[in-house]
Amino acid sequence: MLNRTRGHAALGHHFILALRSPAVAGRLLTYLGLLYEALLARKLIKPGEPLPVVLPVVVYSGVPRWNAALNVCDLIGAVPQGLRRFLPQLQYLLVDEGALVESGKLPMNNLAALLFQLEHNRGLHDVEDLIQKVYNYTKADPLVRRAFASWTRHVLLPRSLPDVDMPQIDNLLEIKNMLAEHSRSWTHQWKMEGLAEGRKEGRKEGQAAILQHLLTHKFGPLPDAVSQRLKNATSAQLEAWSLAVLDANSLDEVFGD
Repeated sequence: MLNRTRGHAALGHHFILALRSPAVAGRLLTYLGLLYEALLARKLIKPGEPLPVVLPVVVYSGVPRWNAALNVCDLIGAVPQGLRRFLPQLQYLLVDEGALVESGKLPMNNLAALLFQLEHNRGLHDVEDLIQKVYNYTKADPLVRRAFASWTRHVLLPRSLPDVDMPQIDNLLEIKNMLAEHSRSWTHQWKMEGLAEGRKEGRKEGQAAILQHLLTHKFGPLPDAVSQRLKNATSAQLEAWSLAVLDANSLDEVFGD
């Protein structure tokens, strides 16, 4: 399951979507079609007017790097060259928080960047420093400061310290001081989560590599679409395909197409 994704904005409206499938681009294409149909049905677009431009944006905060297809056409299998121009096209803008944090290129004095860094913190002292920065940068906007405090208290801390009974405080500086009392629990939880995510991702990559080797050995060089499919597959899918390859006479039989 993806840790979190967010949807797209159009015509000044913001749609929040829970996208849990590797085929996110396909889901977005469906939602875009439904949005256009709704606008036409409600006569919000006058006859002869063009459809509005929609920018689909996916904000991802998971630990493993995002590897789903960015364009719906990449979800479709091998297609004769002459038909490729007829494939549906919809590419979304990906905001992979973890990748941006790892790059070290996030802007300074930016609250969105601080939010990303808090979600991908490196432990207690990192969180304390980031909370202090948020506090400093929100002096002119108490509403935003309260929003950060509430998010930290009700989202970030319960996720990072699930076994700690948090006091009912919604003040950033009080939260920062409280964290010092739970440094050992925080650091331990952070390390264990990192180890678990790394092991899970490593197992899946190993499964995909072995299956790709088996498929290449039996059927020859694999199309790019198949390699991408293996990369985006879940562990359960990889296991099922690994069993199917034993009796299959073609790639289509392996994948059940």
